[in-house]
Amino acid sequence: MLENPESQKAQALSPVRSSKAARLSRIKPGYYRPPVAPVFVPGFQWLSLLLIARSGPPCVAAMKWWGTRSTSSASASAPPSEPWLQTRGAMRTQLLEQCRSQFGPRLLHLFDRGFAGAPWLEELHAAQVRFVLRWPKHYKLFNAQGEEHKAWQHLRGRRSWDHRLMPDARRRQPVKMGVVAVPVFHAAYGDGQQPLWLVVARSQHRPEPWYLLTSEPVQDAAAAWRVV
Repeated sequence: MLENPESQKAQALSPVRSSKAARLSRIKPGYYRPPVAPVFVPGFQWLSLLLIARSGPPCVAAMKWWGTRSTSSASASAPPSEPWLQTRGAMRTQLLEQCRSQFGPRLLHLFDRGFAGAPWLEELHAAQVRFVLRWPKHYKLFNAQGEEHKAWQHLRGRRSWDHRLMPDARRRQPVKMGVVAVPVFHAAYGDGQQPLWLVVARSQHRPEPWYLLTSEPVQDAAAAWRVV
């Protein structure tokens, strides 16, 4: 999102959550407690697509911006003079279709936790694409016995398959990490009949493990490390 808090006249302005206001309202030791409600300001919604290969720098393959408020109150639909009037879901679908048509089935799609959930899993299944999706630990999944648990509960008590030294940006040095995976199902992906894999990378030097939901088959530690 691109914040433009002082503007009222620019086209395609939308309410965006202000990250600057969130930083300014953090509790400072010795000062009064600030308001905790999120602050919304005028701004622009932005979505970009990075293409990353095995070697070489990443490149911007596509970039879209849109707004959610029309400057014309006569019609709720997007008139020809307001092509920016879109929704986030429509933009994500357009970029996904663009990727699938341009790069084919070899492309592996990577998504952060903001894409996690049933609606996006349905679209990924309909598009039949390969993906790795960072999954929130409290979001629920089914196991092979049809029991529904939170993501972290599926790996409770399971020992790591393998350990490696992996780079850590915060510590700026390699840390020892373990990896383990388990087959899971989601009701929105193939009506709960098509298996997915939940790969977990964990380390005692990190406060939380990575929970990675993927369509790639993960039968051994080598496949799990490829996902990580």
